[in-house]
Amino acid sequence: MTVDLREKVRPVLLGADLNAYGMALAFHSAYGLVSEAIGKYRSGPTAYSHIVDFRECPELGDSDRALALLSELSRSRPDKTMILVPCTDEYSEFVIRNREELSKYFLFTCPSETLMEALHSKAGFMKLCASAGIDIPQTHIFSGSPDPAQLSEDNTGIKYPAVLKPSVSAEYWKHPFAGMRKVFFPKDENECADICRRIFESGYTGELLLQKTVMGGDCNMRVLTAFSDSSGRVRAAVLGHVLLEEHAPKARGNHAAIITEPLDETCIRLVRLLDSLGYQGFSNFDMKLDPEDGTVKVFEINLRQGRSNSYLTAAGINPAELLVRDILFSQPIGGEFDYPEVLWHSVPASVIRKYCQDKGAAHSAEVLLHRGRSFCPYRYAGDLNGNLKRRLYVFLHGLRQRKSFDKYFPRGTVFDTERVSAVRRVIKRSAEG
Repeated sequence: MTVDLREKVRPVLLGADLNAYGMALAFHSAYGLVSEAIGKYRSGPTAYSHIVDFRECPELGDSDRALALLSELSRSRPDKTMILVPCTDEYSEFVIRNREELSKYFLFTCPSETLMEALHSKAGFMKLCASAGIDIPQTHIFSGSPDPAQLSEDNTGIKYPAVLKPSVSAEYWKHPFAGMRKVFFPKDENECADICRRIFESGYTGELLLQKTVMGGDCNMRVLTAFSDSSGRVRAAVLGHVLLEEHAPKARGNHAAIITEPLDETCIRLVRLLDSLGYQGFSNFDMKLDPEDGTVKVFEINLRQGRSNSYLTAAGINPAELLVRDILFSQPIGGEFDYPEVLWHSVPASVIRKYCQDKGAAHSAEVLLHRGRSFCPYRYAGDLNGNLKRRLYVFLHGLRQRKSFDKYFPRGTVFDTERVSAVRRVIKRSAEG
């Protein structure tokens, strides 16, 4: 469906990170649209961009002021249809809670507030998955500041080293403290109790999850991104096999390289769950293959598209087109769930070659790179052409990423570069023959 929307539509993205940039890229590649992004502070992924007009608004964290700002923005462009896309947990919650007011000015789709309350806490989602027969890690849920004895293996059933994380991410990030991380990995109950104390002293009042560590490296991780239309039916669901994650403390767990794969049984069950709930909008699931029993354990749902959402665009299922066709034209697309194998990466290919721990996955990545079936959002030609500042930023960012992996990636797990050379020789002979 080719429609010229450049004079009619203005996407408004709440956020400034790679999530926001991926959505801006999707709107630009599908419709030639420049997106307006609003965030509390500037962030590299949306810097020096020709496809993003960024506005820094520190007051965006205040709900009343954010509503006034967005209302003013809408009135300033009476000739435009404004499409609103939240790109963080905090902004997703803001849009859901203010759905009635925001719908006066913007087009968007999101789950109901009732459904959000059931899903947005990891604790609530864990319970829902268990009732739906979806595998989850062994989990102990608690609140307050427990003493070490209460967090012992005898009391919780969880062996150390374990995984500790907040149940409600949006609330957690509102209360920064020294040493704050997305996920913690306490080595014993004493360290766990100390982390809990610091989290609750910062002002966080929600629940915490202590979980059994699912063994395996980055290559055991999986990500599912789905889009449900306004009728509550899943129209797209794309599974990604993660090859590499970032390991810097505050970025730990962010996807750095993904290869798309066919949906597995866990994904099919998640699609059925979304349909049964009448979910609307984007959803994003973090999962991991457990080598102990061969099952895929589901960790959490994000009530939005993920930071790596442009892996959908790479696979030929543009998230902006999914959204526009549904909320603007009431002509939803998708529903096949059959997408080509592609490599998505937000780090230089050299980082994948050096740090991907799975030989088979590394070989697949090299083949896809060689065949031109790879995509890096930072290399989007629609933004780099004629944009020297953006080109310089991307170059310097690539250098920083290499240094970050050299500093933070676990020692003793670097991929053998000689094997990479051997793989290249095999691919070259295959192409020539």
